[in-house]
Amino acid sequence: MKVIKEMSGLIDEEIDDAEKYAHLAMVYKEEMPDIAELFFSLSLEEIKHMNMLHNAVVQVINKHKDDDDPRTEGMKLAHEFIHEQEIKKENKVRVLQAMFRE
Repeated sequence: MKVIKEMSGLIDEEIDDAEKYAHLAMVYKEEMPDIAELFFSLSLEEIKHMNMLHNAVVQVINKHKDDDDPRTEGMKLAHEFIHEQEIKKENKVRVLQAMFRE
C-alpha cells in the first residue's frame, strides 16, 4: 500500500533526524551543555515520532491482515524487512543517546 511506503520513508527521516540531533548533543556536551540538552531532547522527540509512525503502520497492516487481497502478505513481508533495517538504524541512535547520558 502506498501509505505504508510513505510512512516508512517518514520513519527513516525521523531516525536520521534523531541521529543528527544525538550527534550534535555529543559535539556540544562539554562546550555548551544547555544547547547539548536541547539537541538531546530533540533526538528523543524524533524517536517518539518514529514510534508513532511505526504504530500507525502496524495498525494499517492489522486492519488488512484478514483481507483476501494477495498484496496483504507482500505488504507484511516488506514491512518486516524495512522494520529490521529501521531497528538497526535506531540502535545506532540509541547508542549515541546512551553515550550522551554518561
